[in-house]
Amino acid sequence: MDNSGTRLVAKYVEKALADELFAHYQYWLGSVIVADDFETVISQLVEHMGDEEDHATELAVWLSRVPREGKIPYSMSEIGSLGKQECGYIYPSGNTPGSLVADALKGEKCAIKFYTKFLDEISQVEYYGSGLARSLEIILAKEKEHARDLEKLLTQI
Repeated sequence: MDNSGTRLVAKYVEKALADELFAHYQYWLGSVIVADDFETVISQLVEHMGDEEDHATELAVWLSRVPREGKIPYSMSEIGSLGKQECGYIYPSGNTPGSLVADALKGEKCAIKFYTKFLDEISQVEYYGSGLARSLEIILAKEKEHARDLEKLLTQI
């Protein structure tokens, strides 16, 4: 098997991993700085934070099993440079419940777009490693669920 497909997929996974780590941090930070101690918002941010951590772990495990193609960040500074992430870190536009939820929704919409593109791209190449496409489909479904949760939450704030 030609390694070019695996190399391409590994680069996408690196971008996804960086984005998931940034999303985890964004949700954590939001849950800490939210004004007014809005419990519904805090619990939603904490729940999504855990999901993003799970996604990052799943992607990192896949990368760790691909010899010489993927890179798992060993420090926070490496996350920023890893694969020139697709969505990146969304700096909080404020600390009100509405602004934090809107910021998180931007990130989820970007993730949905990215994972949709990622799945399309990898369906056209051969690559080493099994189960990745199914994992990405599950992550995409979860990102869509997050977007729905956040849209609903915005109407309740």
